[in-house]
Amino acid sequence: MKQLSRNKCRISVLASLWTASFLSSFLYAKSGEIGSKTWDGRVIIERPNIAYADSSKVEREGKTVFALLGGGLIAGELVGGYHLNPDLFADLRVVRQEDAVDDRSILFAASLGYFAANSLYIRSGLGYRIGSAFNYRNFFLEDREQKSATNDFGIEIALGNHWQWESLLLGAEWFAIYLPVLSTRSDIDFQLRALMFHVGIAI
Repeated sequence: MKQLSRNKCRISVLASLWTASFLSSFLYAKSGEIGSKTWDGRVIIERPNIAYADSSKVEREGKTVFALLGGGLIAGELVGGYHLNPDLFADLRVVRQEDAVDDRSILFAASLGYFAANSLYIRSGLGYRIGSAFNYRNFFLEDREQKSATNDFGIEIALGNHWQWESLLLGAEWFAIYLPVLSTRSDIDFQLRALMFHVGIAI
């Protein structure tokens, strides 16, 4: 009987110690501290909020200058830019565009861009456009007069992606819209570009 009583006492003590260890480990893990342990000995590691080693943001670090050549269905462009930091860049671009009704233009633009995510950016800036366009008496009947020159200042807004692997830079500008503010013609319209793809380098 004495032996059985001792065994019960030992089991009770061990159970109490295990319960106390479990509760302390549980409460310590709940504290959220890095390196805290769970009741079964596993270590909780808090993942820091950093970019992955192969991400475009990390690849942009240490790169200051970039150049891109791009094109789409109705436009082509040449871009030169400078990374102010991994999240902010400035660029200059020349865009030649010809639309379906044979209006031609060249746009010179300077813009500032911000990476809202790893590769996704939004940019906006100022532009100066020169070109030629037909004067239509009836657009649907293609009743048009001789072309006339256009010159205007405006604002450009765009959304796109830059993916970078070391010095290789690939891009896609999903849309860009140019809105004239001051123009030599009263009937001048906005200019829209979509699905422009780029390839270039960054150093």
